[in-house]
Amino acid sequence: MKLLVTGGAGFIGSHLSGRRLSRGDRIVVLDDFNDFYDPALKRENVAPFLGSPHFRLVEGDIRDRDLVFGLFAEEGFDAVLHLAARAGVRPSLSQPVLYEEVNCVGTLRLLEAAVAHGGPRFLFASSSSVYGINSKLPFSEEDPIDRPISPYATTKRAGELHVFNAHHLHGLRAWCLRFFTVYGPRQRPEMAIARFIRSIEEDRPIPFYGDGTSRRDYTYIDDIVDGIEAALEHPTPGFEIVNLGGARPVTLSDLVATIEKVTGKTARLSRQPVQAGDVPVTYASVEKAERLLGFRARVPLADGLSAGERHRQDSRGMNICVVGTGYVGLVTGACLADFGMAVVCVDKDEAKIAALQSGHIPIYEPGLEEIVAKNERAGRLTFTTDLKSSIERALAIFIAVGTPPNPDGSPDLTFVRQVAEAIARHMNGYKVVVTKSTVPTGTGRMIEQILRSNDGEREFSVVSNPEFLREGSAISDFLRPDRIVIGASDARAIEVMKEIYSPLFLAETPFLITDVASAELIKYASNGFLAVKISFINEIARLCELMGADVHAVARGMGLDRRIGSQFLLAGPGFGGSCFPKDTAAAIDLARQHGYRFRIIEAAVGVNCETKARMTEKIAGAAGPLKDRTAAVLGLSFKPETDDIRESPALAVITDLVAAGAAVRVFDPAAMANARAVFPELYYATDAYDCARGADVLVIATEWNEFRALDFARLEQLMKSKTVVDLRNVYEPRELKAAGWSYTGVGRS
Repeated sequence: MKLLVTGGAGFIGSHLSGRRLSRGDRIVVLDDFNDFYDPALKRENVAPFLGSPHFRLVEGDIRDRDLVFGLFAEEGFDAVLHLAARAGVRPSLSQPVLYEEVNCVGTLRLLEAAVAHGGPRFLFASSSSVYGINSKLPFSEEDPIDRPISPYATTKRAGELHVFNAHHLHGLRAWCLRFFTVYGPRQRPEMAIARFIRSIEEDRPIPFYGDGTSRRDYTYIDDIVDGIEAALEHPTPGFEIVNLGGARPVTLSDLVATIEKVTGKTARLSRQPVQAGDVPVTYASVEKAERLLGFRARVPLADGLSAGERHRQDSRGMNICVVGTGYVGLVTGACLADFGMAVVCVDKDEAKIAALQSGHIPIYEPGLEEIVAKNERAGRLTFTTDLKSSIERALAIFIAVGTPPNPDGSPDLTFVRQVAEAIARHMNGYKVVVTKSTVPTGTGRMIEQILRSNDGEREFSVVSNPEFLREGSAISDFLRPDRIVIGASDARAIEVMKEIYSPLFLAETPFLITDVASAELIKYASNGFLAVKISFINEIARLCELMGADVHAVARGMGLDRRIGSQFLLAGPGFGGSCFPKDTAAAIDLARQHGYRFRIIEAAVGVNCETKARMTEKIAGAAGPLKDRTAAVLGLSFKPETDDIRESPALAVITDLVAAGAAVRVFDPAAMANARAVFPELYYATDAYDCARGADVLVIATEWNEFRALDFARLEQLMKSKTVVDLRNVYEPRELKAAGWSYTGVGRS
C-alpha cells in the first residue's frame, strides 16, 4: 500500500508509519515541523525511518496546493491518513484563525487532491472534542454535536463535514476516526500525562484543574494504531464516523494516583480552577468500532503508563556503553553512534584511550577513521577509562573484550567475567548486558549468575548479539548487515535491542529473535561452516592439480548452484585472521566439553594446516632449493584491506621460507608495522617493485588490489628469474606463461 500520512512526524503518525513500514508499505510523510512543540522531537520520531527505501519525508504545508497536488501526482497514493492539524483546545482559544486555516483549509486542499487523483481511501483524524458538552454517556457517533466549546473542536467538526461532502459529491471513500485522549511513548510534551510525569520527575507541583472529578477516556497508542489499521484495510469503505477510545473513563484524581504508582514518586498538586474550553467528561462508545472493525482497546491505563515509563527510561538518550576498544568494540561503538545513539567506549588501556581521544585509530579498517571523527564531532561518541560512571549512565552495555584461545583451543573468558563483575558492582538501575564478543554457549548464563549473585535487587537482562564483521569491510557489514541476531529471554530487552537497531529494522534487514544459547551458537556455526567451505575448495584445488583440472572453473560451476553459492570458494593458502582459527578451535572444544567430536570442523582445521604447509612446497617446486634463494613476498595480512596478521597464511609461508634458508623481502600496504614485531630481520620494501628487486621468485600471498595489475615487464628487469607463485590465483596462467614467465597457482595448471 502507498500511504500518505500528513503530520506523520508527530506522535500518532510516527507510530503508524513505523507499523506500516514493518508490513512493507510505502510511506510518504508530509509534515511542516511547526513550533507547536519542539520540532526536534518530531525529527527524532522519524529519524529511524530515513534509511528505509520505502520511506519518504516531505517537509511542507498541507495548505500548499502545488505541493499537495504534486505529491498525489507523483506517488499515486492508495490511501491517505490525514493527521496534520493545529492541536490542543487551549491554544485554539487565542489563535482561532490559525486553527481555521490549517485544520479546515488544509483539509479541503487534501480532499481536492484526493478527488482529482483517483479517490484514494481517505481517513480523517477527528477528536472526542467534537462532542462538546454532552450529557449523554457514553458518547455515540449518532449523538447530536452542535455545541462544540472551543475553536479546535469546531474545526474538527467542520473537517468531518468537508469529508462527508467529498464522499457525497465525488464518491470519495472516507472515514472519520474520533480519537479519545491518546497517550503512550513519544506523546506530545504538552499533553497532561507527559506534563504530569515531568513535573513529578522534577519535583514541581502538578497543575490540578478543578476538584479532580473530571474524567477522560485515555486510549493507548497501540490500540489507536490497531484501529487505524483496521480502517485502512476495511473491505467495503463508504463513509463512516467511528469512535476509537478506551471506553474506560478515568478521573483526574485516579490518573495522578496511577502515575504516582508507576513512577514510584509522590505528586505535589497546585489546585487551579477549571479552564475554559475543558469538557467535564469524555467517554467513547465503541460498539460501532467493534462491529465494523473488530476494535476494542486492550491496554488498561496502568499498563499503558508502565509501558510509556519503561520506554521513557530506556530511551532517555539511549546511552550505550561499549566495553573494549579493539576491532569489534571500536567498530560497534562508532556505528551505533552513527545510528544516533549516545555511545561511550571504555578501555582500561590509558594509552589507547588517549590516542583515540586525540583522533588516532589504532587499527586499519577502511572508513573507520572517518565514522569515528564524524560522530565525535557530533558529540555522540566519546572514549574513557572510567568504567563505573559509564555503566551507571548506560541503559545497554555491550561487552566487546577479547576472548583469546587457551592452549586447548577453548576461549579464555577472563575479560568477559571481569566486565560482568564490574557491571554487577556498578548497576544503578535496569541494564541490558549484551555480549558482542564471540563466546561459547553458556556464557550468557554465566554472566547472569554473576550479575544475580553480586546484586540480587537490580533488574537486568542478558542478551547475545553476535557480530558478523569481515575485516576490510566491517563498517559496511555493520551498517548494511545480512541479518541481526538477538538472543534474549524477555520482551523488554528485545524492545531495547530493536530500538538500538531501529534504522536497520526499518531498512528491512532480517531480524532473528531467539534464545541466548542459540544466538551464541549461531556465530560458531556460521564461522565453522565457512571454514569448512574454504578447506573443501582447497581440497578440490589439490585434486585439480593432480588431475589437470582448473579450480576456477570447478568453483564457478559449484557456485552457480544456489544451494551452494559462490562465496568462500576461492582456493588459496588457507584461512587465517582473528576469527576462523579461533572460532573453529572453540567449536571443537565446545563439542568436546559435551562429550562429542565435531569431526567435520576437526577435518577443516587439519586440511587448513596442510594447505598452509603445501604452499612452501609449491614455492620450492617452482624456484628450486630454497637455501640461499631470495623470495619476494607480496602481502602480509591474512586478507586485503586490513593490517591484521593474526594466523595469516602469509606469515606461515614466510616462517617456512626463513627456516629453509631463504632470504625474504616483503611488502604490504598496511600490515608491515605489525609484521616487524614478529620478523624484525626481514627486508621491508617500499613498494612491490622494491620488494621484487633481485628476487628469485615472486610470491603473491595476499590479494591486495594493487597487486592485481603489476607491470611484469618492469618486474622482469628487476628479478633474477621470471618465476611467480600466485597463492591467490590473481593472474591467468596462460597469459603469464605466454609472456615467458614460470607461473604456479593453486589448483590451476
